[in-house]
Amino acid sequence: MRAFEFLAELDVKYGAKRHTIGDVYGKKNLKVPKAKYKDKRTNKQKGIFKESVDDGGDCYEANGMTFRDIKSPTARLVHADITPRLGKMAGRTYGHAWIEDGDKLVDHTTGSSIMDLIGGFDDMPAEFARNVSSKSIFYGIADPKNIKKYDTKAFSDMIRKHKHWGPWSDRTDEYKLDNERGLGSTPNNSNVDYMGFRTMMKPSVFLKLAKPGPNYFKKPWYFKTVRYQELVQKIKSGEGIGSPFLSIEIPDGWEEEPADFSRPTVVTGHEGRHRMHAIRELEGDVPVEVHLWGRFEGSELRRKYMTDEMFDELEKGLVSETGQYIANPFLSIQR
Repeated sequence: MRAFEFLAELDVKYGAKRHTIGDVYGKKNLKVPKAKYKDKRTNKQKGIFKESVDDGGDCYEANGMTFRDIKSPTARLVHADITPRLGKMAGRTYGHAWIEDGDKLVDHTTGSSIMDLIGGFDDMPAEFARNVSSKSIFYGIADPKNIKKYDTKAFSDMIRKHKHWGPWSDRTDEYKLDNERGLGSTPNNSNVDYMGFRTMMKPSVFLKLAKPGPNYFKKPWYFKTVRYQELVQKIKSGEGIGSPFLSIEIPDGWEEEPADFSRPTVVTGHEGRHRMHAIRELEGDVPVEVHLWGRFEGSELRRKYMTDEMFDELEKGLVSETGQYIANPFLSIQR
């Protein structure tokens, strides 16, 4: 073994004092190369959970529930993509929901108003700093695009059709679910109400929670292969698919009395990446029914063991298979 390699190994293994090659060869200004040491533990093993870049939120549910009880015939529930011009979210495009009635604009997103979401308006007057603001002011700051407005009848129709709070797709070529005989279906899919529970989730979120596929998933040519295109054509022609699923592990502390919710639920497996890619190609990032099942750390998970408190904690976020914490991953959970 060459001398500098030996010294580098000592440095890593035993904390030996770093030497220069000049100490060995009589030369100056030459340093031992840094030893190639990599901590191979997962983030889960190290107890580190990265924050997701997706902030998520409950704007669709919170404003949908409020709109459901509004009596004004001129009120409208609004879904749109906004790209704030100012504040901490400046330049970032994301979906948002609010309620309009004339020039009044109301946002009941939990813990945050529209002005809070845009950011940087701590000194705004009280009527703007909370939930009510001027529609014209908001439109000038948020620059909404792809605006969809729903009156009470349209809102009710969408709720009945999609069975979640939004955002909603108005496409007519939506994928067809068949959890008994559809593409990729498993026995657990048809028994999900006993084994686990149903959720609504966007393909983009599912793909963040699932372990990334092989490198060819990142190559444009893969999505032109015969295998992938056959799947796309089958879904497009109306052939049913089984719901993609995530396997999860819930900390045992959630079952204790009193419950310990200090640790989040971790995704340990998945099935359905190809289906999610195909749906996103055909219909965009629309809500998809995703099934969850798995186990507590020390026992099997069954729907009947889940309490409302557990569902509340689950909705806050999941740790992906790669150790990333994804906040607010669900559009809805069927309890």
